[in-house]
Amino acid sequence: MKIIHTADLHLDSAMETHFSLQKAGVRKAELLQTFISMTEYAAKNGVSSIIIAGDLFDTAGSAQKRIKQQVFSVIRENSKILFIYTKGNHDKDQNFEAMAEDLKNLVVLGKDSSKVVYLDDKRICISGNPSFSFSDSTLNILTLHGDINSDIDLKLLSKNIDYLALGHLHSYETGELLGRGKWCYSGCLEGRGFDESGKKGFVLLEIDGKKLEHSFVPFAKRSIHKIKTGFSGKTDFNSMREKLSLLLKEIPSKDIVEVELTGSVTEDSVIDVKGLSELFEDRFFFFRLKNSLDFEIDYKKYKNDISLKGEFVRTVEKMDLPEEEKHQVIYTGLSLLAGREDF
Repeated sequence: MKIIHTADLHLDSAMETHFSLQKAGVRKAELLQTFISMTEYAAKNGVSSIIIAGDLFDTAGSAQKRIKQQVFSVIRENSKILFIYTKGNHDKDQNFEAMAEDLKNLVVLGKDSSKVVYLDDKRICISGNPSFSFSDSTLNILTLHGDINSDIDLKLLSKNIDYLALGHLHSYETGELLGRGKWCYSGCLEGRGFDESGKKGFVLLEIDGKKLEHSFVPFAKRSIHKIKTGFSGKTDFNSMREKLSLLLKEIPSKDIVEVELTGSVTEDSVIDVKGLSELFEDRFFFFRLKNSLDFEIDYKKYKNDISLKGEFVRTVEKMDLPEEEKHQVIYTGLSLLAGREDF
């Protein structure tokens, strides 16, 4: 028997934090399409059930009702697949169960519910209640939404759990339970922001008798890359361009990329963040350059300088401020004058 474990799909997310309205619209459509593609994968590969461990949606009330109705249509059309769902912290739509009540192949499990799903002639037991007492004679799956480092106490769970299907953390993680099984976060199906970089997908469970194996299946349409690259000493536009070109060479053009410039460079370095961004922004679906460079500035050499920098240093030194604060003000001002604009 095969079961898919997924979570944190957030299918009705606005997606407008980083993207333009046009690209946000593209990504919203892709979130739903990846969910549809996952169900198609399940149908083609003999998957009998899909466990959704919370946060199927992102908005409360009746917001984004059209998308929710599309999701329910997908579930209805895949009637041979049993969808097993436990609510997450974002699932606050009071109309959710009313909208889903006619779906015969959707079961909603809860932390306080006695409802249990049995599969494979009752040889497999699935619950969403952390207090449920599993039998040692069945293969047991518990599905919960929360953080095992704060919300969920693994020590209090049944020792007969074979697989703990978790949602809430958006990256794939797995580890050993205190009893006989393993816990696993499937991570989100598609990354939505730069805090969700790396490979995204779902977990495939393969069960043979009382033997359960799980594997991560990368499935996202686009990957999100969050990269740091360092510079030091004197640098210029061409050397930065060459380093970034080499760094980004193997990343697919369909992906989403953030590069953070780090390190400490001399104040006579030529830093053109806008120009560098324009070179690469058309090569990817979305590209962002973040400037975290520090400048090596000896501000004392400007004390007697007849220039804007010299006048600035002398003005700040006359201020009634603690020495440490004066230093920070001078550093910030000279950095701005040197070309760094994102303090």
